[in-house]
Amino acid sequence: MGDWIPVEVKKKSFTGLFLKYIMLFCIGTLMLVFLIVLMFDQLIRMGLILPANYAEAEIEKNKEKLAAVETVTEKMIPYGTSYGVYDKDGEYLYGTIELGKDSERAWDSYKAERKFFGGNGFYSYIMRDNGEICIVKYYVAAQFSERFMGKSLPNPVLCVLVLFTGLFLAQTVLLSRHFSRELAKKLKVLRDTTESIQKQDLEFERPHSDVTEIEEILDSLCKMKEALSVSLEEQWDSQRKITEQVSALAHDIKTPLTIIKGNTELISEEDVKDTIKEYSFAIGKNVKVIEDYLKQLSELLKFEERELKPELAQCAGLAETLAEQAQVLAEAQGKKSDVTVEKVSGGIRCDVGQMIRAWDNIVMNGLSYTPKKESVNILIGRIRAEDGTYLFAEVKDKGPGFTKEALCHAAEKFYQGDRSRHCKDHKGIGLYIASGFAVAQGGKLTVENAQEEGYGGKVTLYIRMLDGDGEYDNRI
Repeated sequence: MGDWIPVEVKKKSFTGLFLKYIMLFCIGTLMLVFLIVLMFDQLIRMGLILPANYAEAEIEKNKEKLAAVETVTEKMIPYGTSYGVYDKDGEYLYGTIELGKDSERAWDSYKAERKFFGGNGFYSYIMRDNGEICIVKYYVAAQFSERFMGKSLPNPVLCVLVLFTGLFLAQTVLLSRHFSRELAKKLKVLRDTTESIQKQDLEFERPHSDVTEIEEILDSLCKMKEALSVSLEEQWDSQRKITEQVSALAHDIKTPLTIIKGNTELISEEDVKDTIKEYSFAIGKNVKVIEDYLKQLSELLKFEERELKPELAQCAGLAETLAEQAQVLAEAQGKKSDVTVEKVSGGIRCDVGQMIRAWDNIVMNGLSYTPKKESVNILIGRIRAEDGTYLFAEVKDKGPGFTKEALCHAAEKFYQGDRSRHCKDHKGIGLYIASGFAVAQGGKLTVENAQEEGYGGKVTLYIRMLDGDGEYDNRI
């Protein structure tokens, strides 16, 4: 047997798709018309509806009887008609035509030999054997054979039109919904592709569509994906090189700093002038500042190169750990801490080690703006927001609070704020690391000013909690 030859799927266009549904719509409408006509004819055959010429045919059929009978009665004329009997001088004798304008108009029409009186109404004139004239007023229109139906329902033709309109609208709605679903199905591949590109998930295979226009758009999107992939690779490579260079530079700086620090310590131990000791002390102090900065820079580089290792953790135990860590940091700074841990239950999925590092940065930020004799306020609990349930940990300091500018930029890398809140130990790295961690874990970091009197800034870390099935809780 020979090899299988792949058969290329025939492409369609939006024009063909629209024409398909227009044809279906037209065919459906014609079928509705056919069914309505067939139903109407069947009802006439069954005798439920009288044909439009029924009254006229019955009058012609009974003309001789109406001419010879002594007195014309209502039972002798067809259903749905009215009559009036006049003498040869036009005096109205009896009948069902209303005496007055209607009876006068019927006699005038007879005199003028006019059978049509407007709309679909007609007159039939019968010369009776006794010299009287019988005028029958009838309409050429279909009507129900049963009197109760004629009284409770409108004209049969109107009923059929209403039925046709209802069926026509139902067909339009059903076809429109079917068309919209098929169109949405065709466009889904575009939505999925754009979402993948938006998330920078560029490892997907090239999708295809049987619609020509969509296929052309997909081709353009895939070319854009390839260009974006190359651009991102170059960007990541450039960032990696910069990180490696900065890391190497920070490492190289440590060696001369260590030498300067050692010589400074030796000078301070020697019997030298007080002024030299003062210079030595100043040099040592600033070396310590540089070392602290290099330490935070090293943390920043490690954070940006980090690989998160999420694990399941119980909120209650994690809350206690964060509270204890805050107290330890406050004691190490020689400051007080007012810690409150609310009762929390449930679990979260996060890198616990990275979370504690992020929490350390938030607490240290609060402690750096809290005077020695004051205490930093710590509150840990859970809160339900519109987008889910969170474990939160907030720190309120006793500093001057955030300015409008700082509220917008406090969590940005290397932002050190204005002079009123600036601290010499604040390098603009701690909140950036904490914010990056929170976002990476599906949470967030908020920076605001405390509403309570006596407090300054308030920074809160939010981490998304899990529901009972181990999924993120998205309930409102």
